[in-house]
Formats: sequence, C-alpha cells, structure tokens
Amino acid sequence: MKSPERLELLKEIAGTRTYDERRKESLKIMSDTDKRSSQIEEVITYIETRLGELEEEKQELMEFQECDTERRGLEYAIYDKELKAAEAKLQRIKQVQDGNTGKTGPMRQKLAERKNASQAAEEELKSLVMIVTHLLSSKTG
Repeated sequence: MKSPERLELLKEIAGTRTYDERRKESLKIMSDTDKRSSQIEEVITYIETRLGELEEEKQELMEFQECDTERRGLEYAIYDKELKAAEAKLQRIKQVQDGNTGKTGPMRQKLAERKNASQAAEEELKSLVMIVTHLLSSKTG
C-alpha cells in the first residue's frame, strides 16, 4: 500500500473519516447560512430604505392634507362671504323694487285715469265730428 492509502485506512480505523465528512458538511452548511444571512441583510437594507421613503411620503401626505384642509376652509369662507354679499344685494334690490312698486302704483292709477279720459275725449271728438259733418251736410243739401 502506498502512503496516502495507508493514511486513509488509519483514518477509517480511528474514526476520523466520519469527523472529516461531518466537518465538510458543517462547513458547507455554514457557507449556505452565510449566503442566506447576506441575502437577508440585503432584504433588510432594502426594507429599511423603502420604509424611510414611505415615512417621507407619509409626512408629505400629512402636510398636503393639512394644506388641503386649510385651502378648503378658506374657499368655504370666501364662498360664504360672496354668498352673503349676493344675498345682501338681492335684498337691497328687492327693497328698491318694493319701494318702486309703491311709487308706481299711484302712477299706474293716474295713467289708467288719463287713458280713460283720453278715450272719453276721443269719443266726444268723434261725436262732435259727426255732428259737425251732419250739420254741414244739412246746410249744403
């Protein structure tokens, strides 16, 4: 037997071969564990980075919501003010209209009286024209 063969035989007899095989398996498991550990660390780093981004977005969203709430409040105040101003103008217009209605009532009554007087005058004029025409036709005839 050659030296390496004798060494292997001695290892087998001494039981160190099993130890060497288990050591190789253990080293392989440790290597796999190190790879998985580095992958896990990469995932954790990505998650932490993404979490930081999400926190920033959350903060921006909260600021936007505060600004949006303030904007809506201001818009409501402006619209409410404009509505009240429009209602006040409408009320003044109604008051002026009611005042004018009170003034135009007597004017309308006078207008109606004058129309009646005008119609009566026209009828009287027609009647006088007929009388004059009749008188003139009787004198000429």
